Order: sequence, then structure tokens, then C-alpha cells
Amino acid sequence: MLKSKINISNKFIALNGATVAVATVFAYSILVMIYTIIRSSATIYSIMPMGERNSILWANSISVAYSVAVFSIILALISSISGAIAAVILKNLLLYFNPKLVFKKTVLISFITAFALLFFLYLLLYALLKDWMTFNYFETFSFWFLFPATIFFSACIIGGSKLNKVLESGINQVNNTSNKI
Repeated sequence: MLKSKINISNKFIALNGATVAVATVFAYSILVMIYTIIRSSATIYSIMPMGERNSILWANSISVAYSVAVFSIILALISSISGAIAAVILKNLLLYFNPKLVFKKTVLISFITAFALLFFLYLLLYALLKDWMTFNYFETFSFWFLFPATIFFSACIIGGSKLNKVLESGINQVNNTSNKI
């Protein structure tokens, strides 16, 4: 039975993990872009005279959108690699620790995997950013780690449950084809 579970290729799982990672990066980027445009536009609106506001607000929105788009593309490329790796790790852990593909166990394994990967990422970011990656700078910590970690955590648990269904369907497909032969 374990042999039939391996028929779901790591390439397929990695592609789906990368796709989810890219989608979450762009979703988070849109939220950041909207927040930044609203916050900066409110400041500009409060300090600029009436006749000069429109062109400055327009330029502000364009420059923020462009900056976020470029940064999002770079982060999406990096995140696609980590999403693919996380998906393959999660698949292998599910196959090893949950051979019967029990849903509750899948959620627990997904939770532990997400927590371990986020802990590793936190250590990496802390090594790069030092003191800026602490609760002393809560806005920086929230922007660079806490909010994306929440999205990653959710995606990992939801993705793990979806992966469990894919693995179950792979077993059924293999069993159905072997019964026809």
C-alpha cells in the first residue's frame, strides 16, 4: 500500500507548493500595497494644499504600486523555492508518520512542520537582521515575519489537508487501475 502512495510525484507536489507560495506572496503584497497607499495618501492629503494634491497623490500611488510589484516578484521567486521544498517535506512527513492518512494526524503533522520551518526562518532572519528582528521593533517584526508567518502557517495547514486528499486519491486511482487489470 505504501508503494501506491509514492505514485504522486514530488515534482507535482513541489509545483503545487511553489504555486501556493507565489499566490500568498502576491496576496500579502496587495494588502501591503493598499495599506501603504492609504496611509501615505492620508499624510499627503493632510499637508498638501488643495490644488497640488491630485498629481502628488497619483504619483504616490504609482510609485508605491511599482515598488511593491518589483519587490513582490523578487520575493515570489524566492518563496516559490521555499514553498516547493516545504511541500515535498510535508508530503514525505505525511507518508512516513501518517501512512493511513488520518485527517487529524495530518493537521498535527502540518502544524508541527509549519512551526519547525517558521522557527528555522526566524533564526535565518534574525541572523541577517539582528536586533531589528525582535519585539523591540514590533512593526518591523510584524511586517517581515509575523503577518507572513500567519499566512504561511495557514497555507501549510490547509495545504497539508489538501495534500492528504491528493495522496488518498492517488491511492484510490492506483487501486482502481490494479482492480481493472
